[in-house]
Amino acid sequence: MRRMLNRDPIGLLLEFVENEPKYFLYPFVAVYTAVFSYFTVVKHFAFETYAGDLGIFEQSLWSTLRYGLYFYNTPELGPHFGIHFDPILYLFLIPYSIYPSPVTLLVLQSLLLPLGAIPLFWLARDELQSNRAGLAFATVYLLYPPLHGVNWYDFHPECLVPLLLIAAFYYFKKGNFIIYFILIILAMMCKEIVPLIVVFMGLYGIWMNRRKIWELLTSNPKGLLMDRSIVSSLITICVGAAWYIAAGRVIASLSDTATYNPFTTWFYLGGSMFEIMTSVVFRPLYTLQIAFTPFWGKVVYLLVLFGPLAFMSFLNPPTLLISLPWLAPSILSLLPNHYQPVGTQYPALLIPFIFISAIYGVKTVIPAVKKLALMFSIRFGASRIMKSKYAYNKMDIVISRPIEAVLVLLLVCGVTFSIIWSPLGTFPGVTFHDKALEMVVYTIPPYSSVATQNEIFPHLSHNLKAYPVYHPILEYDYILVDKTSIFYYLPPLYGQYRSPVPPLAYSSVVPELIENGTYGVLISVNGIMLLKRGYAGPPLVNL
Repeated sequence: MRRMLNRDPIGLLLEFVENEPKYFLYPFVAVYTAVFSYFTVVKHFAFETYAGDLGIFEQSLWSTLRYGLYFYNTPELGPHFGIHFDPILYLFLIPYSIYPSPVTLLVLQSLLLPLGAIPLFWLARDELQSNRAGLAFATVYLLYPPLHGVNWYDFHPECLVPLLLIAAFYYFKKGNFIIYFILIILAMMCKEIVPLIVVFMGLYGIWMNRRKIWELLTSNPKGLLMDRSIVSSLITICVGAAWYIAAGRVIASLSDTATYNPFTTWFYLGGSMFEIMTSVVFRPLYTLQIAFTPFWGKVVYLLVLFGPLAFMSFLNPPTLLISLPWLAPSILSLLPNHYQPVGTQYPALLIPFIFISAIYGVKTVIPAVKKLALMFSIRFGASRIMKSKYAYNKMDIVISRPIEAVLVLLLVCGVTFSIIWSPLGTFPGVTFHDKALEMVVYTIPPYSSVATQNEIFPHLSHNLKAYPVYHPILEYDYILVDKTSIFYYLPPLYGQYRSPVPPLAYSSVVPELIENGTYGVLISVNGIMLLKRGYAGPPLVNL
């Protein structure tokens, strides 16, 4: 007992972590879920969730569950699959049916995103032969600002992508191809671009088996069909390509134009995948100019994506390149949302292979760290700096256990970037104004047609006659606006694709509707106005 008390407490802690990592991993995941569930729900009631994200998915699930309308929603003026193909929503219907509410989706997302830390722990543990290494990577994952940004930004089906793709990669490495294919199919159901990432997973499998493939081609070609890893990689490529083509056709069949072109955002490089690739190859200077426009925006994007992992991902290019189907388009995009590292759903497509490549990067760098530490110790061992016992002990630890030094670097980077970039620092509070707006929402009779604003719509999404914009061609029973919000003045985005007449900003519509007597002010509270069609009396509430 006395011997244990005399031992270094840090050493005892590290030994306990190595022997019992579950006592840290699962509580970390649970704490993350609790914290982000609370904060995102409060954010919703502070009217900081929006129609174009939470509102679309919540109303799509509601309309399917209640009326069997197959993901119809009013922000997109039609079925959601005419915009994005994410049939994983059918699985979300199961937990959503228990408690149909935006809160359910926010809590679900806060549970599914941190679960990716578990297969990441398994992979790092197996590849680096250390439970501490696995826990370090899981901790950095849970502290990762782009992950927080995905969680913070309403709800998206992509919240399942990190868990599914990290787990799929792990089971591919373990040779459990049945679970692997189940996971990649589920991942492809999350968004139409994921099948391209899956194709690159198959190409990665071919690359890793390239020597074996060459040997079999030259000696025993039939042996290729006997190797499960090679066959699974080939099937992965075929399945991913077929799914991508099928998803495009589904979207085209449900869109008003009966066409699907995901490359319109990159029109300055070409109108198709082939044209864009040709432009990249034959116009490299122009492509490089686009890649760094705006310069600081793209630099910050790359810094926040890779900095929390000390840029270890770049040490294993083959694994990192699996993320190329979205990493390259995001860097070549001029749309700010695409290269925003924190605050959108897009980093969810990159997170799996940024972390997986970092694991292999650490595996690559460990021998170099040991060699450098040994050289430094020999070169400066006799100097005044290295004569201290403390310095010698620390250098000895780095030489004997170089992985410990790398893991400390990872944790320092992860914590530092989390403190600086995590959106939790912008946590909103529910004000009196928010509570008043919520009460006004409740006064609107059910099944009434309502035009409202972007941030108010998720609170009315169970009404299939509620719209987040004002369409001039429609008649509404009520119009609910908040003049203190920027969305009162901004021209709307949602619904303009399928509407024959562009929707209008409320600031240009509401005063005219009141002046010509089409609508009267029923309630006016602190800049919040509820207008009723044909109402001519004084406001029932005027504060």
